[in-house]
Amino acid sequence: MGKRIPLSTFIVISVLFCIVAAGATYGIYAQVIAPSQSSQAAEQADGEAITDDEDAADASTDSKDDESADDTTSDTEAAADSDKDAAAASNDAQETEPADTAEAAQEPEPTHAFSCEYFYIDMPEGAGTLEVIDAGHEEGGFMTYQFGRTSANGSAGGAMVYVGNEPHTGSTTNLGTTSEGYIISASEAGAGVFQTPDNPYSSGAVLTPL
Repeated sequence: MGKRIPLSTFIVISVLFCIVAAGATYGIYAQVIAPSQSSQAAEQADGEAITDDEDAADASTDSKDDESADDTTSDTEAAADSDKDAAAASNDAQETEPADTAEAAQEPEPTHAFSCEYFYIDMPEGAGTLEVIDAGHEEGGFMTYQFGRTSANGSAGGAMVYVGNEPHTGSTTNLGTTSEGYIISASEAGAGVFQTPDNPYSSGAVLTPL
């Protein structure tokens, strides 16, 4: 039979083995596990610091946006108030315009007893009344018009007016020439209608070429 190991020696060997194993375990922890945990803690701390910085930056941006929105609202309200003031001033100015200016703008333009594209006719005071019998038609190369007049003393007369490139063959009076070169002539009967061109004191209608 082999020689037995004394119990005391076995105990000593076991203790030594435990000591060596414990030392090896501590070395692994100190060299591998502990540094890894420290690195993770540092990274977590850095992450939290970055998050705090980002939150602070977002808060600052929001504050600036709020201030900008407030400024924009203030500017808009100020512009609206300015427009209201300008509109009120304009209304006041319009209300205080002289009344005679408005009345002058509404004065009717002078009217004629008769008008067309070639001439117009006025009736001076004392000339009587004018009657338009034919307001114009084309006949034989002439524009032909017919008028009647009742004088202030009750006498009556009539006239045919012709507008053409030359005096009408049946005309007795030349009444002028238009700006386009057409000749206006007339033939009258009875007391006539128009003033005699060579007698400004005669009574009658006044024809003015256009």
